[in-house]
Amino acid sequence: MTSARQSDGSYNFHTVFQFAKEYYSAVDFATANLETTLFGPGKPYKGYPNFNCPDAIVTDAIAAGFDMLLTGNNHSFDTGLEGYLRTIDVVREAGIPNLGTMKDENDPKWLIQDINGIKVGMINYTYETSSGTGEYPSLNGLPMYGATYENVNCFRMDAPEPFLEEVKGYLAEMKEAGAEATILFIHWGIEYN
Repeated sequence: MTSARQSDGSYNFHTVFQFAKEYYSAVDFATANLETTLFGPGKPYKGYPNFNCPDAIVTDAIAAGFDMLLTGNNHSFDTGLEGYLRTIDVVREAGIPNLGTMKDENDPKWLIQDINGIKVGMINYTYETSSGTGEYPSLNGLPMYGATYENVNCFRMDAPEPFLEEVKGYLAEMKEAGAEATILFIHWGIEYN
């Protein structure tokens, strides 16, 4: 975070996006994985293993041309429930949708965007790091206390069948709602491999 910190204490992430901004801005709809939380200054801004970033990353991503941020990833709960929920709020209040994490069971698990007259259904998933037998999902080894499986689109890598059935159901729902094309964003795998 020190490279983005300005002399007045604010943060500027324009340099992160500057060399590819022309490409993000040129496409019809750009998405990015926001693999951090936005707890705010109440917790230290830091990277690995539990990410917390200044809110400026969102406004600077929008200025670079991004239209939606994927918030369903293994670091979604790095700063607990408060950071998890605040991240969703910051993205939405900036004027773009987030996908993959929900504030409650009333938030949609997927969304449809009209992109140049084509209705595109999208859903974002991340992998769960628990056994899936408890009440709470676990991301990055952190049980999501205060949240449930309704709050995050997640799957277990050792149980692909339930995940596949769930995705089939959501794809059918999107099609029923008018989606002409669908995109599935999946955040998973073993880091550095």
